[in-house]
Amino acid sequence: MSKATIINYYPDNNAITAATANANYSALETATLDINATNVRFESIDVRQLQGNPVLEYQGFLSNEYDLGGAGVVPNIPGSEYYSYSDPILGAGTLEQPIQTSSTGVKSALFNVGTKMLVDGAPGHEIFEDDVINFDFEINAWTIGEIIAGALDDITISSMGAPTRQELCSRYANMDAANGGSGMGEWFYYIYPKFNIVGNADVDFITVGAATNSTSCDFDPSTGVNVGLTNGANLSVGAGMDHMMVLPIHKINASNIVNIPSFSPYYEGHLNNVYATGTAQQNYDQPPLRLHHTFTIRVGAVAPNTILHATQLYISGIWRLNANGNTLTAFIEDTVCDRVGLAYGVSTRVYLEQTRTGIQIFRSV
Repeated sequence: MSKATIINYYPDNNAITAATANANYSALETATLDINATNVRFESIDVRQLQGNPVLEYQGFLSNEYDLGGAGVVPNIPGSEYYSYSDPILGAGTLEQPIQTSSTGVKSALFNVGTKMLVDGAPGHEIFEDDVINFDFEINAWTIGEIIAGALDDITISSMGAPTRQELCSRYANMDAANGGSGMGEWFYYIYPKFNIVGNADVDFITVGAATNSTSCDFDPSTGVNVGLTNGANLSVGAGMDHMMVLPIHKINASNIVNIPSFSPYYEGHLNNVYATGTAQQNYDQPPLRLHHTFTIRVGAVAPNTILHATQLYISGIWRLNANGNTLTAFIEDTVCDRVGLAYGVSTRVYLEQTRTGIQIFRSV
């Protein structure tokens, strides 16, 4: 409370007079919120009254609390399944997908379910130039699903013989050439948030950079300009990718001439014992992978009454590495993996379980 000069009644003054009451009310009404000679705080000083110190305007968190491992050993749960642009069964040119897995493993477009988080309730929270936004998110990648010759080969691996897989491994992506392949090279998904400053419609989610007028987070996988080997985005300084998380998919293994997968996943939560038996199985069955990503941006010159309504995570892939001269690039794979059809691309799904997002908005930083 502010320090105001109050005239005490009992026992100092036995009678309540109009003059005394008016003086007390006047003292209360004219009490200032500023720290000055007539106003100090008995307990402490409010942070808001100290110029140049940060103020936490808002913070919020959302977790889907989904446990895919508890649902059984079969990995292809539709509600947790996210597919690639080149997936011939589900993908069909999908550049990005919202991550919407609910606590029960069903995809939902409702707010505060999955990763679609309302900011400060339905009205949203107004942001201003020079506000600082700290955003963090984490995901638990449970397993992968390899699509080969139009089938989910990762589960049964019976659709392809060892020589076929050996040939796929030998077809690698040549750097600096319009020549793709299924073999050597890193494959990954991008996971990233988008912000909504228009309303509550799904179509209104845009890049973090566009919503906050920040160039550090303006890379947008959904534009479609980076599809195909020769259309890679330059991964250089100033690429505007601070908000992007890289989710790895595979590492190549040398056992491509025996009846086990040629592509060893980084994580294989279902421990599929069809791959091999005994100790050999452990070479291919990896535990689930948990990743965390944090970025901080300063809001640029935004329009008056800019309201941050909601945030949501998205996933885009499969992305692959290439080069443009001496510059590293990444492109969206657009070729399926089908040796019979002489198509040596990559089509891999990923299954996600637990997700969490958090946001903090600071002012006067």
